[in-house]
Amino acid sequence: MPIEWIDIDANSSLEALYDELVPVLVLDGVELCHYRLDETRVRSALLSTALKSLNNRTFPVKSAVSPSFRLK
Repeated sequence: MPIEWIDIDANSSLEALYDELVPVLVLDGVELCHYRLDETRVRSALLSTALKSLNNRTFPVKSAVSPSFRLK
């Protein structure tokens, strides 16, 4: 999962929203923590995001039959 660093001082909307809360950690639009890292909350959010991603993927099914096997 890529991490994007944003300078809130360069964006007046973000500066108004987070001015005194820096540093802020946001994942998918949800503020996870500010001032200090909340390791438990961050781990939980990352795990949840990873599980959602896995649930949305399809995996190809490979045949377990040997290529030399033929039905008679």
